[in-house]
Amino acid sequence: MQINILNHFIKAYEDAYNIDFDKSFEGQIKMLCKKLNEPFMHPSYNLIQELEELSFSLDKNINIAIIGQFSSGKSTLLNLILKKECLPTGVVPVTFKPTFLRYADEYFLRVEFQDGSDEITHIEELAKYTDQRNNVKETKSLHIFAPIPLLKKITLVDTPGLNANEDDTLTTLKELQNIHAAIWLSLIDNAGKKSEEDAIKANLELLGENSICVLNQKDKLSAQELENVLNYAKTVFSKYFKELIAISCKEAKDETKYEESNFNLLLDFLDNLDEKALKQKFTKRKMLHLCQVLEDENRLFVDIFDKLANQFQIYQEKLNSSF
Repeated sequence: MQINILNHFIKAYEDAYNIDFDKSFEGQIKMLCKKLNEPFMHPSYNLIQELEELSFSLDKNINIAIIGQFSSGKSTLLNLILKKECLPTGVVPVTFKPTFLRYADEYFLRVEFQDGSDEITHIEELAKYTDQRNNVKETKSLHIFAPIPLLKKITLVDTPGLNANEDDTLTTLKELQNIHAAIWLSLIDNAGKKSEEDAIKANLELLGENSICVLNQKDKLSAQELENVLNYAKTVFSKYFKELIAISCKEAKDETKYEESNFNLLLDFLDNLDEKALKQKFTKRKMLHLCQVLEDENRLFVDIFDKLANQFQIYQEKLNSSF
């Protein structure tokens, strides 16, 4: 009886941890994550979470964040991509929650709450979970699903304005740890300004090599003014972004002016992103972070063992002096 129980345990262990992986980049990373997660490695809870997130990310869409100063037009831009007025715009007092745009055959909203529960509801209910004037159950994140083909390959991540309140900023930093590229949205009036460049530099590590700078409200400038601004902005921003374009969300909302809005340039950029290359760069960045986590944990264990050894040495000396 006991032998059968032992054999059953061994088989269950082997089924869980002795898994064959292919020789691809993704397969090798999954194998490494699985090995680091084995019980005899005694991984910490944080390390287990990091490994699971990294392994799962290889089979998910790439995440593209929308980053910019408050009131730069992020919600309007995302509504244009969604082809529906989903996100609140204007001066409505809004409490920001991490918002993810994902693909589905029809529009709907999934609300995730802090207590672990969730709710599926109509997209029109979104404002109820973001408006500060509504007293609703505490929301953790929002997931907007829409029948937009672009969202089959990418997940768009809405972030709070970089000059929003402190809590929103902390949320931004947390959510940006899991992005593969970004759309940096700025008002064209701010193009090339030192304050804008300082904000870019502060987030440079997260932007990576495949991000785009989008200057909104080009409709405010004449053709000559637009050319001058773009030339200047490129001299300042080109070293930070793969591409820089000027668009007009206002024109994009008008069917008669859509072509001149340049909104298609943004959609083409997103559609042509190299998913495989972005996932590999993201994974390498995460693995470097995990190496640091492992190094910190190893240093902690060494420090604990050193302290224990010192205590044993003290006790040994006391015992020796007693006899």
